[in-house]
Order: sequence, then C-alpha cells, then structure tokens
Amino acid sequence: FGLLALYFLNLRQLHYHLLPPEWRNLIVFLNLFSVSAVTCSLSSRFIYPQMSMEGHSFWLLGLSPLTMGRILRAKYGLSASLLMVVNFALMMLSSAMLQVDGLLRAVSAGVALSVCAVVSALSLGLGCMFADLKERNPAAIVSSFGGTLNLVLCMAYTILSVLPFAALFHLHAMGHMSDRAFRYGLPAALALLLLATALGIALPLRGGRRALQRHEF
Repeated sequence: FGLLALYFLNLRQLHYHLLPPEWRNLIVFLNLFSVSAVTCSLSSRFIYPQMSMEGHSFWLLGLSPLTMGRILRAKYGLSASLLMVVNFALMMLSSAMLQVDGLLRAVSAGVALSVCAVVSALSLGLGCMFADLKERNPAAIVSSFGGTLNLVLCMAYTILSVLPFAALFHLHAMGHMSDRAFRYGLPAALALLLLATALGIALPLRGGRRALQRHEF
C-alpha cells in the first residue's frame, strides 16, 4: 500500500493527468485493480488464518459468554474497516492526481469499498470453514486448499466488480457508447455490484458461523 501511495503521488510527474479522458479513466481502473489485488493478497495472508491460529486455545472461545456470531462480527468489522480506510484514501488520491470527474471518483471509491467488504468476508468465512487448529505455521495455512480457494474467489470477485464499470466508462469516453446507453448501463452495473456484494458478504459469514458452531469443546 505504501508503494502504491508513492506511485499515486507521482502520477502528475509522469504527466498522466494531461492524457485524454479515455486514458485517464482507464488508468483509474487499472489503479483500482492494483489496489484490490493487493487487498486480496493481504487478506489471504492475514485474515484467512486468524481462526486457525487460535489453535489449542480455541476452546476458550467456545466456553466464553460471547457467541460465535459476535466473535465473527467483531473480527470482520475490524478487518474490513481497516482495509476500507486505506483503499478509500488510495482511490481518492489516485482520482485527484488524474483529475477525473466526480462520477468516476465515486464509482472507483465505491468499488474499492465493496471489494474490501467482500474480500474480508470471504477470507474470514472460508478461514472458519477450513480451520485447521492443529497447524501452527501460518504459511502452511495460507497455502492449503482453503487458502488457495479463498484467493481465487477473492480475485474472481475483484474482476467481476471492476470489469463492468471499466468497460462502460472506457467505451463511453471513446465514443463507442451513446449517452443513453451509458445511463442505462451504469445502473445495471451498480445493481450487479450490489447483488454480488450482498451475496459475497452474507454467504461466507453465515457458513463460517455455522462451521464454528459445529466445533466441539
């Protein structure tokens, strides 16, 4: 994230803000994908192994007055909020340096926030479903079947969320899409994003909570 921030701060030194609108739009979405890819990698490395790293002390969670659902919500809230703050700041910095319009700034920030929300839910939910309480090596947990599946699903969601908006803005800026088609296409892409985000948050967290409740203490 620090390297990305340094790169974004130097976008004007590279004269990217003087490029035609279609290329500035494309650079915004490339930057969005870069930030999202780093988010997927970090969540797989640090969020996914959280429950497995509880190890032999996991029984303390089961005997505590806190419910598994509350523990899961607390872990999710902390991880998602931290990622959202960083990603939102990076995308605002990128958009400001490239001098793009307000609509594109809002879309890029909204997609970045949705990626944080879903990636955190996927990493935490799958981490609960594939929890290995006997493994003490975080690298082995991350490289397991569950860790690999988590990274693939996170990247798939990132592509699904970024690609429709990138195509809409680029085709419209290039003149290959009319204003009317753009006005209809943008709400459709937004609806797809909201649906994928809702499912990407609810399903993994629900599955993770059920997996935790099945553990014996």
